[in-house]
Amino acid sequence: MMDIKIESGKEKMSFMKYVLLDIKSIDFADQFYRYSSEKDLSPLTESIRKVGIVSPLIVEYKARSAYRLVTGFRRFQCLRNLNLQKFPALVADSAHSEEELLQISLQENLSVRSLNPVEISSLIQLLENNFSQTKEGIVKNYFPLLGRGRNPRVYDLYKPLKILPHEWQQAIIDEDVAVETAFEIAHEPRDVQLAFLDLIQSLRLGRNRQREFWMLIKDIARIQNREIVKFLDSQNLREIVTSEKLTPAQKTERYKTELWKLRYPRYSEVKEKYEALLRRAKLPPDVHLQPPSYFEGEKFSLTMTFKTVDDLAEKLKILERNNVDVFQKMIDLI
Repeated sequence: MMDIKIESGKEKMSFMKYVLLDIKSIDFADQFYRYSSEKDLSPLTESIRKVGIVSPLIVEYKARSAYRLVTGFRRFQCLRNLNLQKFPALVADSAHSEEELLQISLQENLSVRSLNPVEISSLIQLLENNFSQTKEGIVKNYFPLLGRGRNPRVYDLYKPLKILPHEWQQAIIDEDVAVETAFEIAHEPRDVQLAFLDLIQSLRLGRNRQREFWMLIKDIARIQNREIVKFLDSQNLREIVTSEKLTPAQKTERYKTELWKLRYPRYSEVKEKYEALLRRAKLPPDVHLQPPSYFEGEKFSLTMTFKTVDDLAEKLKILERNNVDVFQKMIDLI
């Protein structure tokens, strides 16, 4: 047994005892200090099998020869998977307050990695439930440690992540979905959450697309007075997602077009007619005709590039040749 000195304040010095503990002495059900998320433990388990525990776990004495973990929840699970009976640990003495031990846990984690968004959400919940911390206190005292500044908006975004289904939490950890998307859907029914996550992963939607699609889907379901899950399972949308002829990018564009048709039927109709007329105009590749934004307004924009006066004259002839009628029809669409 060895005493290790830990400085935890200017006026006092606290100690931790280095000991070998029996795995059965840990009350693993007591996860008072835990905020780490679940992940694949195979690499860590294999490392411990080969070289053992490099960094001792930190534990707190409870009563009747029982301890609870302060740090090392993943390492402890690996020990159990390997059926190891003894492990090295640092036992905190009574001079350590619970908040000091949490600070030590955070410093240990942050010295080797950043917390993912789900872990930050778990930490918020832990601080509020176990340490009676307020939103203001968490933002002021803990967020700077996490590299999140002191922005209350960040607190609002991250707090609901812990209540999401496991599938969503894993997608956040894997960076398949944006925190902003998760925030938008956090309070939706579980079946809606899982249906939309399936769409995100099937189409491989990027962060901007995720929010755009969600807002369109929610609006359409509201306008049509339909359940979101049933809307997402409609035949035309399902056929796009399951098509074997389209690439993910093509599926995304086709799906977006379908959503816009349903959400903005007039705009979609005018857009289709305009694009058909534009094809009829057969403009050169370096001549571009843009309609008013969302076809709301009166002015079109024409841009072109040319190298010589003759090149310009030729392009102007193309614009005049047989296109007056087409251009008039474009104007009439507005």
